[in-house]
Amino acid sequence: MRLERPLAPHTTFVAALWAVLTRLRRPDATHMPKPIQPVVASMTPVAKALLYADGTVPAGLTGEQQQLVRQAVATLRESGAAGADYEGRFGASPREMKAVILDAVHGDGSPQEVFAALRRLVADPSVHEWLQLEPDGAYRRPEALIDAVRDVYLDLVEREVHEATGLVDAAEYRRVFERYVTHANHWLRKEKLVDDVTGKSVGADERFMEEVENTLGRQEDATTYRSRVISRIAAFRIDNPDAAVEMERIFPEHFARMRGHYHELKRSALQRRQRDLITYIDDTGQLDADAAADAAAMLETMRTRFGYTDSAARAAVGWLLRERYERELTGSRVSG
Repeated sequence: MRLERPLAPHTTFVAALWAVLTRLRRPDATHMPKPIQPVVASMTPVAKALLYADGTVPAGLTGEQQQLVRQAVATLRESGAAGADYEGRFGASPREMKAVILDAVHGDGSPQEVFAALRRLVADPSVHEWLQLEPDGAYRRPEALIDAVRDVYLDLVEREVHEATGLVDAAEYRRVFERYVTHANHWLRKEKLVDDVTGKSVGADERFMEEVENTLGRQEDATTYRSRVISRIAAFRIDNPDAAVEMERIFPEHFARMRGHYHELKRSALQRRQRDLITYIDDTGQLDADAAADAAAMLETMRTRFGYTDSAARAAVGWLLRERYERELTGSRVSG
């Protein structure tokens, strides 16, 4: 029997991420450089998985700590591979995850269905040996890891939904950061740059750089911080001579902070657009012409740019509103 049904965006991702998290070991910080020993010792399973996957470092680190954490990835992998219970030996199997995906497909093919299937999978620890392993801090806690993956999923949906509203332009982050890099580079070299408006040679805009750095959470002196930014770009060019310089790829944590900053500034308008989208899908006639037009444009972006069907968009936005915003107001959590 062959069952063909579309999967909502991120359905396979959340299943795969959870499976990986069940197989990670708590990192050993003993042999790490002293500046990052507390960082490594407190690293969550999600943070470790993202560091392995694409070099994303935990938030709130100084430039030196970020650099040292990235340099420590190989050591982390070697440490995880040591011993009889090496990292990856125990945890959810491909066969079990295939069953989870099939459960989701028999539902509506959404991440919400995956989370429900995962909760059924971990409900009886006696069924699988890896569910009986002794917890180690935040590690080897399969049920808690479902909540951790849910938060990652909600972050993804929130980013897509906010971009789809048109109120938060992802290209604006890039323009701001690229301008910052240009000014920082000229400032470090004590060189003038050409003003885009007047065409005159001017000094780097100190006030602009400080505003960006405040958003990014700079913890070091300006010279050190700006030098590290330029050095990371140079290192990327050396390691990837044929690749285009994509700032968001080099500085994922910086862009995450910028997104959070702009989202907070437009929080109420973003929430209103999300509620309007649900109303538009359920009953367009309840919205005035302007709100309906905005909702239609938002839905079209979610379809074409992010691959949502109307029902998947409604489910994702409804879950985001319930889990992120209504929970903040009520202090409660709706189970996934």
